Amino acid sequence: MLIISTKFEKINKMGSWVSRLSKNKKQIEEPRRGEQRLHLIVIGEHEVGKSSLVERFVENTFTSMEEGFSTIGVEFRSTRVSGLMKSSVDQTTVKVLIWDCAGQERFHTIIRSYYRSADCAVIAYDVSNPHSLEQVPMWVNDLREFTGTIPFIVLGNKTDKVKDPAELVEMTSRAAETADMLGADGCMSASALEGKGVAEAFTAIVRLSAMKSNIQPVPQPAVKPLELERSSRSQKKSVW
Repeated sequence: MLIISTKFEKINKMGSWVSRLSKNKKQIEEPRRGEQRLHLIVIGEHEVGKSSLVERFVENTFTSMEEGFSTIGVEFRSTRVSGLMKSSVDQTTVKVLIWDCAGQERFHTIIRSYYRSADCAVIAYDVSNPHSLEQVPMWVNDLREFTGTIPFIVLGNKTDKVKDPAELVEMTSRAAETADMLGADGCMSASALEGKGVAEAFTAIVRLSAMKSNIQPVPQPAVKPLELERSSRSQKKSVW
């Protein structure tokens, strides 16, 4: 009975995954009128925590995945990022369409079909797993074969798993050297579990991609004289 129960739990999780996928595909297909969009692809080795990074960025939540349960093919997510131009009067909002790609080799053919439309990329590795960092050049070469030179960053996940600070410094230093050698636009580290560094990393690559795509800042709309007059009258009424 225990084995059957476990199977039903996995089926329920798969049903939840399909439901979420359907919802997110609908969000992608129905953008707001005149909305500016960017396509972000997240790639890297199996079990480095790509889906957890995306979930943390989009929903600011963390779901613990049991061992063996991972992304099948490509999962779609979307979110909106505002204030990309670092201005207090900037109201630029970009809808970011995120393709969270499985890391297993059997899915490589599928995910390559999504490379061509990508505007930027996050290549993730696990800071507690040196092999995942060693595979980053392969992912970069694969990406460039189909996209050319789009902006990308190398992002180390699971900093919470490395308890020795010296070990973490050594790993992130190696990652920085690798990223520099590959011509990455940045190298950062994060913890999807603790929520540290995720938003900063994703916002950084979206901002860089927006600048390279020549997305123009949207200024704060000026208040019309009539609106000012109405506001003044409203304030006078509230006094009495």
